[in-house]
Amino acid sequence: MAVIRQGDLARTSWKNGRGRKADIAAADGWFVGLAWLDQDAPFSDFTGFDRTCVLLQGAGFTLSVEGQGALVFAEPGTAHSFAGQSPARAELVAGGCLVFNVMTRQGEWEHRVQVDNRVPQDGYALVLRGSVRDGDQVAGPGDVLVPPHAGSGSADLLVVATQLVATRPQRASGPAPGPGAPGSAPGSGS
Repeated sequence: MAVIRQGDLARTSWKNGRGRKADIAAADGWFVGLAWLDQDAPFSDFTGFDRTCVLLQGAGFTLSVEGQGALVFAEPGTAHSFAGQSPARAELVAGGCLVFNVMTRQGEWEHRVQVDNRVPQDGYALVLRGSVRDGDQVAGPGDVLVPPHAGSGSADLLVVATQLVATRPQRASGPAPGPGAPGSAPGSGS
């Protein structure tokens, strides 16, 4: 089981400069990462991408999305999806929040995000609560399981799992990209 520790991820500014982000993995047409919402701010425009955000830490926020209304992220594990081209603005409830971000290029990729108490068989999975153990390797809160992965979860396990599915044949390439792989993915710049 390969694990990415949250503390090992490089943090950079959002595309619009109004927050911080950390890329977990990216390839041509998809992205998985973290975003810190430090203040009320507009989300960056990612025309052509579908997005899903999951609240990981903080008191929550409301994301006002044009054409979709208010998406309320009330507690950790709350997930909502929206089109990247839709203007969106986050308003924090009380202080900063940490968000799990997944983006896929429309017409080429789809993604599914699920908050579950089981260790998923594939896809990137962030441990929200509890732990996953595989031999001597242990992943705890904030750690990301890199596919493929195995292991057993603690009784209080809660993970945010994402599955990426190509909807159109991809260009010829080498092995599947791993953490931090280059590509024309959007980055998590909320």
